[in-house]
Parts: sequence; structure tokens; C-alpha cells
Amino acid sequence: MAEQFNLPGFDVPSPPVPPAPPRARSQPPVQRGAMLRHSLFFALVPPAEDAQRIAQVAKTLRAEHGLAGKLLLPERLHVTLRGLGGYEKSPPDDVVAAAKAAAVAVMALARPRFDVTFDRLLHFPASRAVVLRSGTPSVPLAALARALGLAVQQAGLRTKPGGTAHMTLMYDERGLPEHSIEPVGWTATEFVLIHSLVGKTEHLVLGRWPLQG
Repeated sequence: MAEQFNLPGFDVPSPPVPPAPPRARSQPPVQRGAMLRHSLFFALVPPAEDAQRIAQVAKTLRAEHGLAGKLLLPERLHVTLRGLGGYEKSPPDDVVAAAKAAAVAVMALARPRFDVTFDRLLHFPASRAVVLRSGTPSVPLAALARALGLAVQQAGLRTKPGGTAHMTLMYDERGLPEHSIEPVGWTATEFVLIHSLVGKTEHLVLGRWPLQG
């Protein structure tokens, strides 16, 4: 399977492998049909002022396209870097500790700040998500995501590549052809570990790791 952020024409060099963090206990497989009420993931989150600005852009786009979906709250806007699975109950303490150790291992190598810019709007029919993405993949974003993927695997955590880096704005049944928009974004100064309470519109930040200025 292709890595998460490798797109045709934009080969991203593999970063050095970070020091191996402590391994978590083997995670039991999630039972089929289980109600997953919690999820754990690394993400980029815009600062409050930028999140408010992006939320206003989302409101304008919703009106322009005649959409009716409920907008995500500004404090829930994020870009997932690496998912660490879903859970029926809160993520186990050893999983959270291993994830934090993986982040520290990644930060043992210099990780510079970088700009996050989105200039495309599209709709994912399967999830009904209306999202922003970039027409030009970000090399530093992809490198950070890949480094986290290597570190969490070394820590014994389950993880898998996802789709192209994107930010969900709302969920709507109505289809929407992909098209360009005025660029919107921010400067990423940190990445975070989030415990999401699924269905409760609540994100708990369990750790923050600053990027170098």
C-alpha cells in the first residue's frame, strides 16, 4: 500500500529513523461490531485565531454551494498526521505513554515549522465529509507524518496509512465536485496527540510537541 502522503510527481524522501521508543503491550484486535467511542491520533491543529478564520471561510463556502451540513467547531479543525486506532473505552494508559514516547523520539531530530496551505475543496461520498486539501503536497508535512508512522510502529502501536492530507469542514449528503478556492492556511508551530470522544464533538489534547522556529 502506498504511504499516506506520496502522490504522483511528489516523491518525499524518507526521514532518518528516530530512536526506538518503549514498546506498548500488544494491543488486542477490536471486536467486529464493537461500538468505538474513542479514537487516538496525532494531528496539526491551527492556533485559535487561525481556526476562527478558517471556520469563517467554511461558513462562506457552505453558503456559496448551498450545503446544509453542520460546520465543525473551530476548536475541532485539524489535519490528521497518523491515526492510532479506535477504542470502546478510553485509550489504554500504556498506549498513550508509547505514543508520547514515539513523539519524543521523532522530536530528537530537528523538525522545522512549516506552512500548511489548502487551495482545493472536495467531498468524500463514503464519509460525507466536505474537506480542504492542497493541490501541491507539503513535503515537511509528509516527512513529519512518515516519521511518526515509523516511530509508533517501533513502539508496537497499530497504525496505517490514510489518504491525502486534508482538513474536514463539515459533513453533508450533497455531492460536490472538487475545485480550487482561495488559499487558506496557517504556520504549523507544533503537533499534538488527540483523544477524540466520538460523537461528543470533544477533543482532548494529551500532549504537544513544538516545531523549531
